Amino acid sequence: MVRPLQWTPLLLQVYYLRASSEVERRRWVTALTLAKAKAVQDLESESDGEGEMVVVREAGGGEGGRDEGMTQLRKKMKELSSAHDVIVRNR
Repeated sequence: MVRPLQWTPLLLQVYYLRASSEVERRRWVTALTLAKAKAVQDLESESDGEGEMVVVREAGGGEGGRDEGMTQLRKKMKELSSAHDVIVRNR
């Protein structure tokens, strides 16, 4: 969604991930898909004002899958952040 009249600073961090197996890769893809869907849903509910909620579900996922995916994503982001901090300190 592009809002030409609204100026918002954008902070972008890029991480490249390499999964050790197909199962781990699939978990990453699922976690990132769920996180993106939740972010889109949050943005849409904010911009609607009165808040018509859009529910995005992945086939076979459900709420348990979303919570698990978000937990995994937070854990991996914390690991990546820690690794990034170590790299920056050792430059």
